[in-house]
Amino acid sequence: MALPVAQKGSHRRHFVRKSGTFYAMRGQIRMPARIEIGLLLAVLLAVGCGTVSGPAPHSITHIVLMWMKHPERPGDRAQLIRGAQSLRVIPGVVKVEAGRTLPPASPTLPTGVDRSFDLAVVVRFRDRFALDRFEQDPRRLAAVERYLRPLVRHYEVYNLGDR
Repeated sequence: MALPVAQKGSHRRHFVRKSGTFYAMRGQIRMPARIEIGLLLAVLLAVGCGTVSGPAPHSITHIVLMWMKHPERPGDRAQLIRGAQSLRVIPGVVKVEAGRTLPPASPTLPTGVDRSFDLAVVVRFRDRFALDRFEQDPRRLAAVERYLRPLVRHYEVYNLGDR
């Protein structure tokens, strides 16, 4: 079953069915409609990716590595993750992520590499000013008292800037 074919000079696409595949026709160029739609989607995604704004040029990444008092308790880990996620509401916080370390890709690690922490929390801030406000925010201080102190035996904090 064939649909009408484009007339010469027409810019509208018409589709012709040949052996179970639809072909888009325009002038002399013929390609399967699936490929044409796929190309259109790829172009739209590429253009969209170029316009997505990333973190601010002076953003700060706040990394907290934690060694839990009882790492064998999944409930404690879940409670720490919930506590970390609750910090998303603080102004200037762009993103909060939490996770465990992955096993090393290589069984031998360089000397001095420590992957013994139980949980890492990564908080992305809009800028340095947001980090400074976060440090004094009563919600963060309450989360430290409620989650960190009772469940974590040791933690280390690293702040990374884009510049």
